[in-house]
Amino acid sequence: MNEEINFFNYWGDLWRDASEKTRRRLRNALIVYVVFLILGTYLAATQIAAVAQMSGLGKTMGAVAVGPFGVVWQVLTWLGLIVEDARDPGLAWLLPAFFHVAPWAGIIAIGLQPVNPKMLQERTVKKHEASQGHLSPEAVIAAIPSKTGIPFTTLLNREKKPVSVGLDYATGQGHVLVVAATRSGKGLHLTEVLKRWPGAAVVVDPKGEQYHRTAELRRRHVGPVYHLPGHQVRLVHYYDFRNPDDIKELHAQMLRPDEDSQRIFADKSLSLFRAVGHFTAARGQDALRVLLDAAEDDFQQVLLGLDSVPAARPFVRQFTNGQPPDKVTNNDRFVSSAYGTFTTRLFGYQKHIDTICPHKPKHTLPREWVEQKSTLYLTYSLNDLEGVGGVVSAILAGLMRDHMKHGKKQRLLVVIDETAAVRLRHLDTYLATVGGYGITMLLYAQSLSQLEGIYGHAGANAILSNCAHQLWYPPNDHQTAAHISAIFGTRLEPNRSFSTVSRTISQKDGRLQTVPQHSVNESLHEMPTFSPTEVMAMSKDKVFVFTEHGQQIRFVGQRLDTRATFSQLPPPPIPPNVPKSPRLYTQWILSKEESAGRESGENGTAGAETVPAEIATGGEQKKSTSAPEASELAKNRIGTDATEEAAADSSGDGSLPKESCAAKQVAHAHPPEDDGKVEINGADGDDLKAGDGAPPASSKKQGTWRDKLDETSLL
Repeated sequence: MNEEINFFNYWGDLWRDASEKTRRRLRNALIVYVVFLILGTYLAATQIAAVAQMSGLGKTMGAVAVGPFGVVWQVLTWLGLIVEDARDPGLAWLLPAFFHVAPWAGIIAIGLQPVNPKMLQERTVKKHEASQGHLSPEAVIAAIPSKTGIPFTTLLNREKKPVSVGLDYATGQGHVLVVAATRSGKGLHLTEVLKRWPGAAVVVDPKGEQYHRTAELRRRHVGPVYHLPGHQVRLVHYYDFRNPDDIKELHAQMLRPDEDSQRIFADKSLSLFRAVGHFTAARGQDALRVLLDAAEDDFQQVLLGLDSVPAARPFVRQFTNGQPPDKVTNNDRFVSSAYGTFTTRLFGYQKHIDTICPHKPKHTLPREWVEQKSTLYLTYSLNDLEGVGGVVSAILAGLMRDHMKHGKKQRLLVVIDETAAVRLRHLDTYLATVGGYGITMLLYAQSLSQLEGIYGHAGANAILSNCAHQLWYPPNDHQTAAHISAIFGTRLEPNRSFSTVSRTISQKDGRLQTVPQHSVNESLHEMPTFSPTEVMAMSKDKVFVFTEHGQQIRFVGQRLDTRATFSQLPPPPIPPNVPKSPRLYTQWILSKEESAGRESGENGTAGAETVPAEIATGGEQKKSTSAPEASELAKNRIGTDATEEAAADSSGDGSLPKESCAAKQVAHAHPPEDDGKVEINGADGDDLKAGDGAPPASSKKQGTWRDKLDETSLL
């Protein structure tokens, strides 16, 4: 069959497989040749004496034979280099005719020859590789060069010098997934990314090594640098507690109901989130701080306080199954279990309350941090991420959602090292949507099975399908190796087969003779480019890259490794200390005088500041009260505590007497300062600021509703 394929067929196949750029160049060259052929033929027929004296078909063939060289002949004649005698023109014109006709004769002769079968095999192999995106290093360097952005690997160019390739900052699109086992070099890759990314970035850095290596470098050359813990992120700026979509997302990130086999208890607390949103809108307080206070305070006091605000009451009754808070007892197993889930899930976040909802935001991440090309490092350790992972994922989700709402599509890099530890909810949805707003996500995982363990098989596949650029370091498990082998496709290998056929021939003397005939057949056999075993045995300094640039591209590159330059990196800036202050809890129930004063303040009759509704999502308000008023509040608090203790002692089941519920107040007052004034921070839960040298009254340990339960009350 190969003998039937000549070079004309082979060249036609090359033309069909050529790029549009190559075809355009060949078309332009052909057009130029045809123009010179026509012009040269005309000049040869009229200006070359020997051809001009011919007639008929001979003249035409002679002129065409000279072809484009007729233009050259005419130019040389004008320059006086060729002088012809019309009476004896000679045969000099045959020389240009030969140079024109001979190449065409050679092309035709070669085109009619059959193609060498080995050449056909090589062509088939290259065509197969190109169809699966296996390009040469030179082609990859030309397609995805990377000076700024996200480098993938390095490749050797024609001069045998390493050149980095990757996702360009200005033109690159899509998200990046890096799958690498422990101690395989993914930290080295992230260091290079942060050194080359010239825009804003938020980096989950559990080991703190990226902050140590790149923070000062980015502060000098890119923009401000922030560090958690140390700096603060006012989370209510990024979640509107009265927006059902925002509150549902915050609930999913912090309580993580999808981790429960029976998620109904965690889902039921969503109504508490909504009640807190309306409660803080009416009070002008930090909604997230109030939410965390609700998870630390007395069960019935919280419900009574939330129920005292008309806008929050429907959601409180939704949580209590329609009952008034003072009718809810610990015997209501469903409500108690739901509230227990609520407090348990938020318990791990309590120690970070001053980071995500600070009283005094001295070191808070500004709202315009992306425009300033800032870098936020979240350096909670892997052990801390077990408890604070919900806060980290809520911060990431809030920053991305805010950027999509208010950003101007500035480039933002979101780096999640140890994706399995952070467990960002709805990750596949974010991957599918944030790219159109200038956000690029860079995810790191240890293996494919780790992703499936967190997000399930379908979720892991969704993550893979939404990451257009994937870097796979040589794995240690067979599942990941088999996946790499599958996505890298196949290659064609020559396969030779030998056969022997015996033929019987008759000799002249009539005897029969058996003559063996040997034949060799060579064909192409399809096999995996890399078998799983080859993937696992690959050198640890190699990286399997799967990327896109007009088409899918697959290649194996050299791992990024700049450890030799680490000693030249400047030391990181010292982050601020985490502010520590006594916990100030929410005053759930206001006295009549406080309620009247608040109402008059809102109406402007008392000269106090008006509290806008949007303060509930992050605004601040401060007002001051005189020392006698603060003393009276402290007395009320002491009396209330005594009343509560007596009621608790007299109640067998731990529930509050009905007649005392409406009168109980949890006012956290403090002794007056030296100047006779006490400052109350209304934006942060109406907390009172004590004077120097006097411990705040609210710093004493509070009993919670769980302390009053017996061992079987939550069963």
